[in-house]
Amino acid sequence: MIRRVSIANRFGVGQGCRPLLIAGPCVLESEELALSVAAFLADLAGRLPLNVVFKGSFDKANRSSRASYRGPGEAEGLRILAKVRERYGLPVTTDVHDPRQARAVAPGSTCSRSRRFCAARPTCWSRRARPAWR
Repeated sequence: MIRRVSIANRFGVGQGCRPLLIAGPCVLESEELALSVAAFLADLAGRLPLNVVFKGSFDKANRSSRASYRGPGEAEGLRILAKVRERYGLPVTTDVHDPRQARAVAPGSTCSRSRRFCAARPTCWSRRARPAWR
């Protein structure tokens, strides 16, 4: 049985809940694009029986080339995500690749993985242990 969880204290995910769509640009390329995608997703959520979470990465560290665009950086990316959340009322989530990022992201994030990441940081980043969520 799938355990039911709450997203941003707004809606549930699991058995008996509306379908969940987590969508957005792979990497935050610009504020304009993020807001345009968020407007579309908010409209979609208003017309269809589904819950929507906006996802955009401020630092896409898992690129195949060091020369690839990774995103706007932590400060600008979190500012854009906050604007999406405030303007369209969508919960937001992002990627976290480093414990320092987790501390910055978790307070405004709806991603439970980020909170677990912060809580697990002392053990999961030791050389002997693997991350707890793997």
